[in-house]
Amino acid sequence: MLDETWVTFFVRFCEVLAFTSTFVLMAALTLGILKYRHLGPAFQYFVVYLTMLLCSELIGKYFTYVLQQNNLILLYPYLVLEFFLVSFIYRELLQLKKRKRLIFNIYVWVITAGLGAYTLFLFSGEEAFTTTHFQWNPKALINGSILVYAILYLIHTLRHASVRNKITKTFLLINNGVLLYFSGSLIVFLSMNYLVNVSISISIFFFLSNAFLALIFYLFCLFAIWNYQTKQTR
Repeated sequence: MLDETWVTFFVRFCEVLAFTSTFVLMAALTLGILKYRHLGPAFQYFVVYLTMLLCSELIGKYFTYVLQQNNLILLYPYLVLEFFLVSFIYRELLQLKKRKRLIFNIYVWVITAGLGAYTLFLFSGEEAFTTTHFQWNPKALINGSILVYAILYLIHTLRHASVRNKITKTFLLINNGVLLYFSGSLIVFLSMNYLVNVSISISIFFFLSNAFLALIFYLFCLFAIWNYQTKQTR
């Protein structure tokens, strides 16, 4: 168990990581916007995804530091958008044939509609968005789905190693970041429902881990986009 001093320290450290992640995300998004018109569909979806991430970060911080309110209410709308955008990024990357593309689209729309309906249901009761009653399972489900996409893309690139281009090499680096972040985050959110009422010190360690993983993921994105831009200007 941690005493109050250490709990405060780790909470502040989490905040520092979160603000650092936001600035790294801003840099990655800026680089992506500069070359947006010259990018393929997958990369354009990815820039839109980064835009959504940044908006979510800024709105979340506004709720926390300006309104001083719980920002968990933002998570489910965020999940709907995250799943939808990431799904279409990987749909373009996997280069699915017509029948598989149709099945994939149906799967995405069904999950998106289901998650959206679940979000609307939860909005009918404020208690669902308190820390002790919040359900992290949908977040774990979305993370698991995105991990499956990332693994399929890794297999796809290994099978087509001879036809890799600049976009493929860039997304391989981003994909490594996806595998690292979403696998670690999956473990965190699978555990949260069981840990949130056990010990605040244990919960803080898991939130700290997730904040660190997010920073690493954004650094992967920043480096990948910067590397792509460097190759474009040569």
